[in-house]
Amino acid sequence: MNPRIDWQRNRIGIVLSFLFSATVTLIVWDFEFSLSKSLKHLSFDQPYLTPSIFTPFVPRPETVPNDVVLVYLDDRSHQDLGQPYNAPWDRNHHTELVKRLSAEGARAVVFDIVFADPSPRNPEIDQTFATAIAENGKVILAIDLIKNELGGKESSQLSEPILPYELFDEVCADIGYSALQYDPDFQVRRHLHQSGKGELISSLTWSTAQFLGLELTDDENNRVQPRWVNYYGPPRSLPWFSFSEVVGDHARSEPLFKDKIVYIGAHLKTYNSGERKDELRHPWSTWGLSGEHWKFIAGAEVHATILLNLLRGDWLNEIPKKTQLIYFLLTSFFLGSGLVLLRPVAATLSAIGAALIVFWVAHYLHWAHRLWFPWAITLAIQIPLAWGFSVLFNSLKLYVQKQLLEQSIRAYLSPKLVKAFASRPDENFLKPGAEKQELSILFSDIEGFTSLSEGMDSSKLADLMNGYFETTVSNGIHATDGTVVKYIGDAIFAFWNAPEPQSDHATRACQAAIQIQRQPYRFSESKPVHTRVGIHTGSADVGNFGSANRVDYTAIGENINLASRLEGLNKYLGTRILISRETRTAAAPHIQTRALGRFRLKGFERTVEVLEVLDPTHDETSIPQSCLEHFNSGLQAFHGRDFEGAIRAFKQSQAERASGDGPSAFYLRQLESLDPATLSDDWQGEVTLEEK
Repeated sequence: MNPRIDWQRNRIGIVLSFLFSATVTLIVWDFEFSLSKSLKHLSFDQPYLTPSIFTPFVPRPETVPNDVVLVYLDDRSHQDLGQPYNAPWDRNHHTELVKRLSAEGARAVVFDIVFADPSPRNPEIDQTFATAIAENGKVILAIDLIKNELGGKESSQLSEPILPYELFDEVCADIGYSALQYDPDFQVRRHLHQSGKGELISSLTWSTAQFLGLELTDDENNRVQPRWVNYYGPPRSLPWFSFSEVVGDHARSEPLFKDKIVYIGAHLKTYNSGERKDELRHPWSTWGLSGEHWKFIAGAEVHATILLNLLRGDWLNEIPKKTQLIYFLLTSFFLGSGLVLLRPVAATLSAIGAALIVFWVAHYLHWAHRLWFPWAITLAIQIPLAWGFSVLFNSLKLYVQKQLLEQSIRAYLSPKLVKAFASRPDENFLKPGAEKQELSILFSDIEGFTSLSEGMDSSKLADLMNGYFETTVSNGIHATDGTVVKYIGDAIFAFWNAPEPQSDHATRACQAAIQIQRQPYRFSESKPVHTRVGIHTGSADVGNFGSANRVDYTAIGENINLASRLEGLNKYLGTRILISRETRTAAAPHIQTRALGRFRLKGFERTVEVLEVLDPTHDETSIPQSCLEHFNSGLQAFHGRDFEGAIRAFKQSQAERASGDGPSAFYLRQLESLDPATLSDDWQGEVTLEEK
């Protein structure tokens, strides 16, 4: 289209468009607030997420360095080596690791673990560990620092360091603080190599670089130069081993660490779900491109990545601020003056073309030259503003020319749609608001989702999850007229009795859970999918939460959290469907259950009576009557403090099921660690769980 350009008529629009776009752009660019941070973070993260096929002329480098090897204290190692999750490991294992690294000739050994206190068991263990460190001569130990505030610019304001135990401090090659400068979304984007005011403290990475003799570290000014993290791939891209693959009975025998820099740190994927560990978000975590939606990168791997940046000199640099200022002013001018001269269709196509060009250039700079700048501001602010102003300005001109001032609102809506909106009686539908309502709340997730999706292609996983949700929701939740509120990763949050009232909402929720269990869904022939469900009935605030332009129909309140906790309790009890006594009472007599006892769940002061929903028609989850009777006897004995009788009954219950009885196994574990002398006089058999 070749529109007739009338500069005299359009110059006001050009000036206004430029001033409006430039003002908003510079505010977003120069000030730190939520939108500004989000766009800057997106600008940094997106090039990691975009497939290289988008820019065939600039193939994205895919090489993963092998200078560093990580050794993880992960779930597998905790289980293989019998180490606790909530206490320091037996240092004999660390000693064995250091000795192996010495024997294999590791280039350096970096512990992202703070050994601040002596061993509570045996001082000789510490001496043995210190001797191994001294003999190795290449061990760098971590310092612990307490942050005054989490994330952002305040990450550099740190308290006095907590040094390694004196015995280890004297013999190690160097020390450094292990804190990372992460943003409020818990992602590390910037290097941070010193901290504190007055006497400077080196980071663990910088201390390692100094030990390795990097020329960069000869000049102390280099330590404070701004650098940005260049990630080499998704989480766990760098070579790694579980701790139990290196020491202990499961250790691999072949040499693994010759001339390697070895980082040792924690990486817990599944234990203590919902609680923060030494793990951080990663660019690939944003869209689930690492193989699962909530997969994080270990702090040790971030340290190792930053060290590799220093070793290879391939960190990212931000384009200078002055250059960015000139860029934003020029783009505001050309976009504003260009689009305002075009009709809506041409302006739309031009805006899309400009967005693609900026997107391509930003990725080219990132991939080919390791440069980045907040280009997402152009896509999210400048182009939409220029395009919107263009459409508005030209629409207003058309509006005047056709003398349809009184009909301006109809220029954007069809008569049929205008009539439909005008006839709606619920004018307040989009306004925020909620009301107290009794609900039956369901939370579900997939058992062992991490292992099911491990190594799976992201597009294939998306297709499988879409099929799973379609099957689960259609045949379970929607079949009983439930309301699906949202999907959270592999989890589903739903409720009954809103927005339409349902007198039998508790029964419907339980029936939905049973139908979900009956769906024979599989990721593959060897990967059947099992769903765990928690249901609770109670009051909650339900309605629209948000603003007039963006609302979210949902429910909030402690009863929502309780339903979520019941779902998580399945993991410990080895069950599939758990409900509260409130749900059982409301659903009776339409479902079969067995009582599993009283629990004090994390975040709740009161005890919750928990029951398992039974489905005798389902072969996988049916339970023999004799098993139920023995379990009930064991539970009564447990509540009556007859612990010997409880053990006998639970063992009998276990024996009645070929695959074992999860709740019986749980109580047997509880009884192993139970000290009757610690029970209070008013104890009524409740079990306290500290984990979610």
